[in-house]
Amino acid sequence: MNARSQSPHPALRPPAGTAWGDVVWVAGFPVLLADADGWLGEVLDIEAHNDLAETSLQGVLSFARYVPQLAEPDAPLRLAVRRALAHHRGDVALELGCSIGADVRALRDVAASVVALDVWLPVLRLARAQLDGQPIPWPRRIEGRSFQLDEPRSFPAVSDVTLVVGDAQDIPLHDASVDIVLALNVIDNVPSPRMVLDELERVLRPGGLLVLGSPFAWQEAITPVEEQLGGVPGHQHLDTPSVLPELLSGYDILTREDVPWVLPDHTRASFHYLVHLVAARKR
Repeated sequence: MNARSQSPHPALRPPAGTAWGDVVWVAGFPVLLADADGWLGEVLDIEAHNDLAETSLQGVLSFARYVPQLAEPDAPLRLAVRRALAHHRGDVALELGCSIGADVRALRDVAASVVALDVWLPVLRLARAQLDGQPIPWPRRIEGRSFQLDEPRSFPAVSDVTLVVGDAQDIPLHDASVDIVLALNVIDNVPSPRMVLDELERVLRPGGLLVLGSPFAWQEAITPVEEQLGGVPGHQHLDTPSVLPELLSGYDILTREDVPWVLPDHTRASFHYLVHLVAARKR
């Protein structure tokens, strides 16, 4: 851990009441959280690298599910994201919940710089490695806790990408500081989806592009029933896509589509989702 005295990107801001010189950096990432100390208390082996032997079972499971997406640029969800971005250009793009960075290259194609944010350190480390062009581990889950490690792979390096530890419900960026926002599978993985939507509107400039996608696979352990956007008996709308136009009332909706998304679980099973992907321009 160490502290640095300046912002890694001009769009970023430190947590409220914190100066840049007081921001904690872990494994090369600024921790831009209101409760950085609490986060640090939950992080184990914070200086560990991408060695799978030093990664928790949860980490290896996540790598085995998400890493293959790096080798599938023509998978339906990757293509749909590129379609949504195709006709928009900007100076700064933001990805919320970037995970291992499967869509950062698509963002970099349409923006001069990218800020990518996640709260989980193992995926940020892997994202940095693959975006730097380094070989990354390639685990496949056979079953249970049994994994096979294939040959590491590397991908072309990408410049002007800033990775940070941050909270989608309290985005550490200045107001109206970004031109493009991508938020995939974030809305249904936070306690307050409406707070995330408010934050997205705050950081996006007028005329900016929002690309929002999720299968809306709500889990009460993550998002309380009263905070879920759809699927709750007694609500006027029983599915989230039907209520999105109301929630995005400050935007002009450009496109909407349901896109297949497949995540491997083990050699005999995969998770199949339909991601509802919306592209909207802020008025």
